[in-house]
Amino acid sequence: MFEREPITAGELMDKQFLPKPVIVEGMLPAGTYILAGTPKIGKSFLMTQLCWSVAEGIPFLGLATRKSTVLYLALEDTQERLQSRLARMFGTDWASSEFHLLFQINQQGDALIQRFQDFILEHPDTRLIVIDTLQRVRESDGSSYSYSHDYETIMPLKTFADAYDVALIVVHHTRKNEDDDNLFNQISGTNGLLGAAALFFCIRAKMMCFWSRQAGMCQTSDMCCVLIRVDAFGI
Repeated sequence: MFEREPITAGELMDKQFLPKPVIVEGMLPAGTYILAGTPKIGKSFLMTQLCWSVAEGIPFLGLATRKSTVLYLALEDTQERLQSRLARMFGTDWASSEFHLLFQINQQGDALIQRFQDFILEHPDTRLIVIDTLQRVRESDGSSYSYSHDYETIMPLKTFADAYDVALIVVHHTRKNEDDDNLFNQISGTNGLLGAAALFFCIRAKMMCFWSRQAGMCQTSDMCCVLIRVDAFGI
């Protein structure tokens, strides 16, 4: 016997499901995402901008946002550096109570998911969580990474995001060699990371590409070239 009894296709079609909340209109519904790019290209800058926009309920890249509580795991930043970045980007005349920051965490796997669940119990309006970066929360058994290991890393995050209707973005790195035009080959690790993710963003030198599981296609956006022009902020 199966752990759960199968249902018929007819029973499935009779079910009614609530639409997933959309955090950024036309761009970011609830789900699990990977944002990848080379070091220092502007991944953390982009995520800070996104988190701030959602927490304040202001447009992100000209797109409307749903004002929500945000949790940003800035695990490769210091408080001093992120404070300076926030001041340069948004000034100092504000006191946001919806933008929460975490700079250190020791939990991984199920313990990390429990921390997220505890946070949402305290902040039920949470709709965006960013993990910057994957390597800081990845469990390791001492062996080299494989497809199954990468898949098992992302799958619990997907299960959590689906259960709590949040957009969960994992920041990751691309390979040093970007000559391969196949986006799937540019992400560091195996395609197991994409096995459970709903969307894959890849910041490149002059554009940001993204792959959508739902659309089954790759798209590019020239407007995203502005995202990597971070020299103006001294980042």
